[in-house]
Amino acid sequence: MKKYCFWFVLCLSLFLIGCHKKVNEPVTGTKLFYINNDETAIVSEPYDLQSTDRNGQVEEFLKALSIEPQNSDYKLAKPKDITLLGYNFGDAGQLQLGFDINYYNVTGISEVLMRAAIVKTFTQIEGITNVEFYVNGRPLMLDGENWVGMMSADNFLDNAGDFTSYSQIDQVSIFFANETGDGLLESVRTIEYNGSIPIEQIIIEQLIAGPLDIELKAGMRATVPENTVLNKISKKDGICTVDLSSEFLNKLPKTTEAVTIYSIVNTLISEENIDRVQILINGEVTNLYRKIALDQPLERNLDIIKSEK
Repeated sequence: MKKYCFWFVLCLSLFLIGCHKKVNEPVTGTKLFYINNDETAIVSEPYDLQSTDRNGQVEEFLKALSIEPQNSDYKLAKPKDITLLGYNFGDAGQLQLGFDINYYNVTGISEVLMRAAIVKTFTQIEGITNVEFYVNGRPLMLDGENWVGMMSADNFLDNAGDFTSYSQIDQVSIFFANETGDGLLESVRTIEYNGSIPIEQIIIEQLIAGPLDIELKAGMRATVPENTVLNKISKKDGICTVDLSSEFLNKLPKTTEAVTIYSIVNTLISEENIDRVQILINGEVTNLYRKIALDQPLERNLDIIKSEK
């Protein structure tokens, strides 16, 4: 009997030692998520978690958000001037992350990508399927009125090459010419788009493409000459800079220059955090477009907007 007890205790001890060793092994296959320098996509680098319990892994990832990427084409998802104040676990098992008020200094596509990278990082932890953001002690609000709520990794779609995009639905205003070409008509569209592409790019590309069939029936006409290409678009300090190809300088028949210019300006300023628009042609400032000065950023023109008949 003692012999059998000895072997039982020995086997149990070896089993427990084996389990203990497995529990303390690093969690391999996890990643740190970053943003590419162009701020167009989420990217990642391999990272093995050393902690084995949920709290330890959360704290390890919190510190890892400040680890500079090895790839020089990547940058940190969370800017260093944003402080992560702490974390809690919600009633639904979600991870609640608290940020200081500097969070709201990041807007537009930069904010979307930062949020995506952070959510995808923490939902790798077993037992965390959703993440909720708080800013200054309150739930994250976008545009001052839209509560973000809980987010899962499924909100942020993976593409080939380990890039990540964010599928988003938005309502936008696009201004086309009226039938006489001397005023603008507003078309409100609901669009679903890849949120890793700036909304400003989406709406200008739709403006260049011209009205849809239903908009044509409503008397709307194109404002941008055919074959015009959007070279680049960027936003900084309330100014949106639109770089168009030289085809933009071609004259549209029966359309005033003010309608062409302000279709772009009014469309962009209908978006959040844009106050003025600078139009470039192939990267260069053009002093005049017919009789309209383009050497300085332009403000919205409400007088040119007409009502549909």
